[in-house]
Amino acid sequence: MATTKCDNNRVAWGYVTNDSETFRTSAKAVYVGGADAAKFGGAAALGSVRALPASFKPRRAVVVDAAGTSRAVVCYTVSATLWTTPGTTVTLAKNGVDTVFTSDGNLYNERYGRATKQQS
Repeated sequence: MATTKCDNNRVAWGYVTNDSETFRTSAKAVYVGGADAAKFGGAAALGSVRALPASFKPRRAVVVDAAGTSRAVVCYTVSATLWTTPGTTVTLAKNGVDTVFTSDGNLYNERYGRATKQQS
């Protein structure tokens, strides 16, 4: 069966931090632009919006398919349905096939990674 979720076109998308600061990042257009947009949260971002810092790890919700395969998907706002409502379903590409995943309530909050040491 062919998939509609394998399209790798990306769009500039807004990520809103827990501190209400907005950054620009890249998101898969077929996920955030379709019927599941509210599940991921966020909105299109202009090029003038600052890019998400490289050391920043966005918030993610864990989703699981019927076979037990789990993934962590980015939730671009704290109001994203995947972030707020365990049991939310979303269709993602898995091995070239559209597969239904369900959020299991496990969440990874945003954080900054280790700072890189600058060379003198």
